[in-house]
Amino acid sequence: MSQRAGSTVPQFRIRVPTKIVDRLRGKRVLLSISTPDDYPFVRTVTIGSDVAFSLGTDDRTIAEARQANALDHLRLAV
Repeated sequence: MSQRAGSTVPQFRIRVPTKIVDRLRGKRVLLSISTPDDYPFVRTVTIGSDVAFSLGTDDRTIAEARQANALDHLRLAV
């Protein structure tokens, strides 16, 4: 997780491997990354040289779970 300046909400950020970035650039992916104990949390992201979005909570445990779920989804999408 990364932190944006002036924000307490962590951000998901990952680089897209250079081998596949040209093939995936501009594609959109729908991520449903809520946990069973969480309210529904869905994000639509556009693939570029990286993928970044807010994890939507300042609760570290929930943010870590959402980060892990997002990584799983993106590995399957690639």
